[in-house]
Amino acid sequence: MSEAVIVMTVTTAAFLVGPLVCVACLNVPALREWIAGLTFVCIGGLALFVVGWEAVAAVGLPALVFLVLGLALPWLMHQLGGVLGANIADAAIVLGLAVHVFVESAALGATIGGAGLIMAVLVHRLPVSFAVFSLGSVRFGWLSAAVLMLASITGFSFGSTLTSVLSVAGLAYLQAFVAGSLLHVLTEHQFGGSARHNHSGVSTLKFGPATVTGAATGLVLVALAVSQSHAHENEVQLSDQHQTALTDMFR
Repeated sequence: MSEAVIVMTVTTAAFLVGPLVCVACLNVPALREWIAGLTFVCIGGLALFVVGWEAVAAVGLPALVFLVLGLALPWLMHQLGGVLGANIADAAIVLGLAVHVFVESAALGATIGGAGLIMAVLVHRLPVSFAVFSLGSVRFGWLSAAVLMLASITGFSFGSTLTSVLSVAGLAYLQAFVAGSLLHVLTEHQFGGSARHNHSGVSTLKFGPATVTGAATGLVLVALAVSQSHAHENEVQLSDQHQTALTDMFR
């Protein structure tokens, strides 16, 4: 089995972790609270300091407009559209995440061997797998995980060809919108396997000992994801500099 297939399998299977663990711990309140704290901190940290930050770094402050849209539009659909609006908003969030996963997988497939990027993707996808399982019913959670896995496999297989026609700005705006959607998930859903909507617009996270421990673990994972992401950026910059030097040498 080639290294590319192994990387694709591991990073794609990460989307199954959330549903499997949530189903297994439905009758274990302490573990559900730990998952809730972990997911809340990871999703918030990744949305702001990884996904959103990379979008702002690519196109500047205009990316913030799309981040706000990603946060506000699902909320408006939840408030104004009732159950149907909430379901459409959740489906839109999953589709937005699927496009993001597709682009992410295309980048990962083009840089097989970059351990830093692979680690960052894994740290990113594990909490997302918990978050998508909080959308709607349990059946919808499993369907969401399947959609993201399909997007991952498709991105690995055909992403380099399809993403080559997209502009850097377009991808950055999409990334900013996804970051906003992830922030929306924090306020409108409950984590830890309950898979229920919360229309109050205020997080129902309970700060017990298990939740605090999970949040602390989430902080470590976010810091790891940020450091690995920056390490990959440095690798790319050094590679570009090396290629430029070789080109100059043989002119």
